[in-house]
Amino acid sequence: MLRDSFVSKTCTAFKTRELPSEHAARGRRKAAMALKSKSYGPTIGGSNSARTSSMKKGRGKPRMFNLSTYKIHSLGDYANAIRMFGTTDSYNTQVVHKSFLLQASLTNRNDQGELEHRRVKCFYPRTRKGQFTLGITKQQRREQHLRKMKELSPEARTNNKKKKSSPLDPRLSFQDRDPLLPMLLSQHYQMLTEEQHKLNLSQWLHENEDDPALKVSCPIDIFCREENLASIQDFVPRLKDHILGRLFNRPYDGDENSFTDEQHRCLTFINNQIYRHKVLRINYTSYDLRRCQDSFNPRTRADFMTVSHEDDGHGQEEDPFPYWFGRILGVFHAKVNYVGLDLPMIREESVDFLFVRWYGRDEIGGWRSKKLHRIGFVPGNDLSAFGFLDPKEIIRAVHLIPAFQYKKRSDLLGPSATARTKTEQDQDWDSYYVSV
Repeated sequence: MLRDSFVSKTCTAFKTRELPSEHAARGRRKAAMALKSKSYGPTIGGSNSARTSSMKKGRGKPRMFNLSTYKIHSLGDYANAIRMFGTTDSYNTQVVHKSFLLQASLTNRNDQGELEHRRVKCFYPRTRKGQFTLGITKQQRREQHLRKMKELSPEARTNNKKKKSSPLDPRLSFQDRDPLLPMLLSQHYQMLTEEQHKLNLSQWLHENEDDPALKVSCPIDIFCREENLASIQDFVPRLKDHILGRLFNRPYDGDENSFTDEQHRCLTFINNQIYRHKVLRINYTSYDLRRCQDSFNPRTRADFMTVSHEDDGHGQEEDPFPYWFGRILGVFHAKVNYVGLDLPMIREESVDFLFVRWYGRDEIGGWRSKKLHRIGFVPGNDLSAFGFLDPKEIIRAVHLIPAFQYKKRSDLLGPSATARTKTEQDQDWDSYYVSV
């Protein structure tokens, strides 16, 4: 083998010895052992000072290449491990720590890592020191039985049911299963096509009839005066405009296409349902020409960037900003039928779409201004505050840093369970910095 020839040919051609620090450490260990044995009798082979001085003057021991190590033994498995778990700088094997030990004893966690030995040491003080192995084993088994009893209790079953997302929640919880297969590099985006997590449109909109994320202020006309500005629920009409624009193959320019009421009636959702998903994956090419992947979850990391379409071909701005930014509120797909004279009949067409909340530009940064771009949510009463987007339009995820000096505010949007999570407490940061 290659490593055997390396040892027999290459290593024998070089005379290698231990490092000076290793040589000095070995001398200190021998001196300490000699000092410890001084109380039991005279030291054999001369005085301690003589032996220490000889260690300092002598050369280090010869060191040869050692094949009997775990790193060499598992060398053939490195490639498969990198494909399965990623490179070694992308994770940490020290998954067990003091704060984890208490949590692991109360939950059904069997994670093990470099610090797993601390779990056993926590049992040791509560054992008889003469029979500590038996005591540790009894404690471990006792905790396992208590954990199983807790899982079988009616209260635990009720809590587990509550952890799953509500059938009227556009976001899926952590406990909801939505597994994705490995993604091909040729795909730009990936989301599940299963219909497990249904969302009835009529029921959902009725339960959230006061949610401002599903409403916009109606335009000023003879039926809606400025002094008595009303709000209408326009989620379904705008969704149908978005889907019809894609069925008619109209290019996305940032503005939702408007279609007639007759065309809206020709487009129907099968069973009046749309289907929720937990994760959206996006493949992209980084600036150093590497293939990368981002994962979007509306409950955690959901900020994205897409190509800007402002002032295309109009020349109103000399240098329009190249990107738009938004936050994903829901990942959906729907199955639709279209029966109309202006388009061939469409049956059970699956359409993937995202419900997003858009950011507006507050301040342009860059290398010349020596500051980051600053953006903020568009006010909720603006027609462009919310919208729908084809997943293929997303470039990649974006890291946004809250501008803490401007603090939080609640006047951009009223209380909304669709646009915010419970931890945000119906407040938004005034603005964010776009990290580069």
